[in-house]
Amino acid sequence: MGGFCCVSSEVRPQHVRTRYATVALGRKNGLCPHIGETVHCLALEPEQTFLRVAVLDHCEAEAGVEVAFETAVLGRMRPGYRCLQLRNRLGTRIELCYLLLKISRGEEDHAWASTAELREQNRQLQEEIAAHRAREEARATLAREAHEHGDMDHGQQPLG
Repeated sequence: MGGFCCVSSEVRPQHVRTRYATVALGRKNGLCPHIGETVHCLALEPEQTFLRVAVLDHCEAEAGVEVAFETAVLGRMRPGYRCLQLRNRLGTRIELCYLLLKISRGEEDHAWASTAELREQNRQLQEEIAAHRAREEARATLAREAHEHGDMDHGQQPLG
């Protein structure tokens, strides 16, 4: 995936770290798909972002097992109706197995986080960096002390 990307049923999702979206199941026979469900694929760099769609088997014996998939570069999908021929788990195209999509393009402002949220994230990252630096300094001090004690054990005088 390239840059920031998110998949959601909402244009402005609450959780921007979403990497997948699911749609409702059809009737149990699998021949009655849902028409008109919308999934938004938000990407900062669509030319470097891959869209992967998958069909999962939800029977009791194989709950959640992937039975078909296809992958496409998001930025290369032209607006309009498109068909993706699905593949089996080995990557071989499945004859007469297609997913019908309607592609629409638009632009959204990248304003999912408020200024306060960004400041809080920045503060947390600064704390993590400070803690990491403190751990590294402690390790360096211990290594230096171990090295100095090791030199003294061999009859050498400390430099200074």
